[in-house]
Amino acid sequence: MTGTGDWHTYAVEITEDASTAGVRFTFSVDDEVTGSFVDDTAPWRSGVDPARTWDIAVNLAVGGRWVGEPAADLGWLPLVGVCSRDLQRPDSGPSSCPTDGLHFASFPAVYEVDHVRVSVPAEPPPE
Repeated sequence: MTGTGDWHTYAVEITEDASTAGVRFTFSVDDEVTGSFVDDTAPWRSGVDPARTWDIAVNLAVGGRWVGEPAADLGWLPLVGVCSRDLQRPDSGPSSCPTDGLHFASFPAVYEVDHVRVSVPAEPPPE
């Protein structure tokens, strides 16, 4: 490893969600589930196979012009005039934006990917 941090394993498991007829995406880092959501929009409901081919995007998306970078340590997005955590206009100006749960990056940053692996869960044995 040439960078300064530790290696981590990021994963997403894509399964059918029987309760909504949608597709469930379950995300994890180092085998610990960090989040999950079900996409039950029209394309999924019309029978798109969740085992189809998927695009994999691996990137370090931070800041940018979509909502802008937080100003100093305030959690304020000056380009759109809202707080970065909840995207709401602050009651008492930028310094009143909540910052708990925000992670401010240090630049320049190193982003290294050792490999990307795609696997298919084993089929259950026939009954």
